[in-house]
Amino acid sequence: MPKFRPKPRTSHATSRRENPLRSIPVAPRTRKWDGSKAKTRIKKLLMNRPVYEKQETLERAFALWPARGESVTDIENYKLPVMDVVRGRLVLVPRAVFTAKAYLHGARGIRIDATRAQKRDAEQRLKLLSKEIQ
Repeated sequence: MPKFRPKPRTSHATSRRENPLRSIPVAPRTRKWDGSKAKTRIKKLLMNRPVYEKQETLERAFALWPARGESVTDIENYKLPVMDVVRGRLVLVPRAVFTAKAYLHGARGIRIDATRAQKRDAEQRLKLLSKEIQ
């Protein structure tokens, strides 16, 4: 009889970074998008949550994460929101993903203050989210 072998353990951060999607509900394509209002709603959602839960939620809700040395629980260090709060839950908004991709490539003359590595990671995340939308 074969012995039971548990899966090798990975750190929580590694598994989260490999699969940021994990059953994300997607809003209809017709849903309007306002990034600053979405950021405010996300901030309100995270008010009384533990630190580890805040970081996980922020990493799911934004395409561009803080650089090393910046606080990972401060919402102001995250850029390019791609999710919004609907009825108390995070929902992926297709227009947000399209807007974040455009801003990352310099749309409207907006310059994103981030390193090349951060931009590359954000681009990969946005690519995954684009596949999730379609």
